[in-house]
Amino acid sequence: MLNAVHSEFYAYGLSAVDISNDILIGRPFGGTAILCRKCLAPSIQLIESKESRITCAEISIDNGKLLLINVYMTTNYNDADSLESYVECLCKVHALIIETNATNVVIVGDFNCSPGCRFFDELFAFASEHNFVSSDMKRLSNCFTYCSDDGSKTSWIGHVIANVAVDGLISNRYVRHDIISSDHRPLSFLINSTVANYIYDYVNTPTYETRVPCWSSCNRVVHGLG
Repeated sequence: MLNAVHSEFYAYGLSAVDISNDILIGRPFGGTAILCRKCLAPSIQLIESKESRITCAEISIDNGKLLLINVYMTTNYNDADSLESYVECLCKVHALIIETNATNVVIVGDFNCSPGCRFFDELFAFASEHNFVSSDMKRLSNCFTYCSDDGSKTSWIGHVIANVAVDGLISNRYVRHDIISSDHRPLSFLINSTVANYIYDYVNTPTYETRVPCWSSCNRVVHGLG
C-alpha cells in the first residue's frame, strides 16, 4: 500500500500488527514508514531497526551522512510499564545512532509527549545527552499536533529533534492544519542541503525506464547544479 502512494516514490515501513499468528495482535493503525523519491535512491541506505516504532534511513548529503529516524513513541498511560517502554524505545534510538556513527541526525515523528508531561523529562534528558535541540519548539509557539475528535483536547506531541549542525539547516518549519487525515496534524520542514550523488533523471511511465544524461556528448564547460 505504501509503494502505491505515488509512482515516483519508494516506501519502506514496519507494521505494528503481529501477523505471525492466526490471531492478529496490535493496533490496526500503527508502525512507521519512510517514503523517498526514486531519483534519490542511490544516495539513501535503509537501516534495519527491527522495531515497528522506529524506521531509519541514512542519506548522503554534501557535508556527510544524515541519519533520518522516524519514531512513534509509546503512549503515556501513567503507569510504570509505559514509562519503561518509553525509555526502552529511546535506548533503541540511541543504539542506532551509535552503531551508524552518525554525525548528522534528525529524529521526527510522534513522540507522545508534550511540555510538562513526565515523558518530556525523559526526552529532554535524551536530547541533552546527544547535544540535540528541539527544532520545532525553537521555531514555533502555541501550536498543537494532536486534536481529539470532538476538538476539546489538543497537545504538542509531534516533534523534530536534531543535532546542532542539522538544526542550523532547517527552515520553513510549520504544522499543517489544513491537511486533516486523522487526529494528528502533519509536520513539515525543509533541510537546506544537497543530496550527494543525485542523478537527474525522470521516470518514463508506464515502463518506469530510467533515463540519464549522455555525458560523452557534453563539452568541457561544467555548470554547478543546485
